Amino acid sequence: MNKLRSEMTHYYTSLNATRIEANTAYQMRKNEVWRVMDDYDLANPGLSGGLLKARLHEEIAEKFEPVIFRHTPFFFEMGVRFSENWGTPHPYNIASWMQQKRNHRHYATEEWQGIRSFCCDNQETPWKLWNIWNVVDTDHHCIAYTKLLTIGVEGIISEIQERKKAGGNEAQFAFLEAAERSCKALLKVAARFAEKAEDLLKSETDPAVIRNLQLIASAARQVPARPPRNFHEGLAALLFLREATGSLESIGISVLGHVDRLLGDLLRQDLKSGALTEESAKDMLGRWMLFTDVKFHIDANEWPETSTCIELGGCDEEGRPLFNEVTRLFIEAHQDYQLVNPKLNCRYGSASPDAYVQLLAEHAATGHNDFAFLNDDILIPACVRAGKTEREARLYVNGGCQETIVEGIEHSAGAYYYFNLARLFDLHLNHESMERNGTAGKVLAEPCGAASNFEEYYTTFISSLSKAIGQGAEWLSVSGQGWAETNPCPLFSSGITGCL
Repeated sequence: MNKLRSEMTHYYTSLNATRIEANTAYQMRKNEVWRVMDDYDLANPGLSGGLLKARLHEEIAEKFEPVIFRHTPFFFEMGVRFSENWGTPHPYNIASWMQQKRNHRHYATEEWQGIRSFCCDNQETPWKLWNIWNVVDTDHHCIAYTKLLTIGVEGIISEIQERKKAGGNEAQFAFLEAAERSCKALLKVAARFAEKAEDLLKSETDPAVIRNLQLIASAARQVPARPPRNFHEGLAALLFLREATGSLESIGISVLGHVDRLLGDLLRQDLKSGALTEESAKDMLGRWMLFTDVKFHIDANEWPETSTCIELGGCDEEGRPLFNEVTRLFIEAHQDYQLVNPKLNCRYGSASPDAYVQLLAEHAATGHNDFAFLNDDILIPACVRAGKTEREARLYVNGGCQETIVEGIEHSAGAYYYFNLARLFDLHLNHESMERNGTAGKVLAEPCGAASNFEEYYTTFISSLSKAIGQGAEWLSVSGQGWAETNPCPLFSSGITGCL
């Protein structure tokens, strides 16, 4: 494990935010991809955003250089974004080409200027009512892991091809074509990892490294194209899908999957057959989890936010409580290797087994407090009230800001409109001299210091609150219109229910 940590540290230091601009090889690759895309965009005026994004995926799949760490059996690092990044758009990231070209369309709107005039990071405003950083939420996504591990990317491609036969308009066909090409680009990325591992095997002499390379080569030929056949391939599929989708789509993928629900049967199968022992499985989990702490320089980072989470416990889609060998080994490995990430998002409810709750309590009591606890008895009904079926709601997960997302059903922007309730209360109670006309008048009500009783004050304040939140949401909605041409996500969308 120390060898792996050292190997990853050396690599990720060269790609961290302070060094990537001076990384000549990286900048040359980025500039070449962006030059090709600039020329392609110029030669194809009016091409749909989805097809343009698919072409970007194909170019990255062709130009990236697979990075294989010798001391892990997993493959995931494409080397196309800086270290401290989980996919969110940034000028350093190669897949951010479309946003860098087109963001200005949204930022020039009157509505965006209205949003910015109330943002907490805007030094010129006295209001500071909310934090909204972009016209859409480019973070907090969860891939449709359940579907992808059940039918594989080849299954998604088959669905796309069947949908094409049903006919449709030009825009629908453009999306389907983009989704299919993007899925095929993802499979090419996996194939290139297999080829790299097979090439490295020709000269490798270390038996442990040879075993890792063999596992990588075999897994990358199976997943994510088809469903995993064993526990290692299941882990490999989750990690590759999360990292590669973020690298290709330039969106933040916060969730690594509901691991005990997705992988429980595979681990039981391997333990029963003798292919794995609990000790070897725990070592595998340590190597699977370690990369996040290393790539974000967790010991030296003043704000070590990694937005990398796994989901444990809760229930399956039938409502059956979840607690199995995967649950226990993840928690034990996380503590044994003294990891901070991935964040352990632990679902529980009145039906949770006592042994599961006791295990969480014991580990938290030791001081290894890397848990977020999510109450199924509250969150599943809340998801149902928001329009999901109960079966869908049972598959909820939580991302890097603990936002609730129903996996495979939606992208929830629930952590993208931070509202400063205390500041509105302050403005409503006081500051009678502040002008409330123009832009401010659309958001702020008159001060209510003259209310004759609490009920009158409360009613007026709640009305003001509704006005302020509603105006910000309206501005955000209008500002984000047309985002499908700024950064469409045909790869991510292809697995989400309803998109095809």
